[in-house]
Amino acid sequence: GQGHWDTSRIDNSFDDVVLIPPFTNDPGITLTFSRFDDSIKLNIVACRKKFDYKKLSLIQDTMRQYLLGS
Repeated sequence: GQGHWDTSRIDNSFDDVVLIPPFTNDPGITLTFSRFDDSIKLNIVACRKKFDYKKLSLIQDTMRQYLLGS
């Protein structure tokens, strides 16, 4: 994750925020998208019992390739 967030530009325009923990049953992973300031952020949260670092890196790299073409 990020070490810190620049909160100087956040105002009270948020209506709702929902953080979804990873499923502990199959599939054991949760993907969420958020949009802010003309940017889209993808969050991947996974249960460590089901996804080790190698698997998460593969998922991240594959999604980056399909979504960004790089």
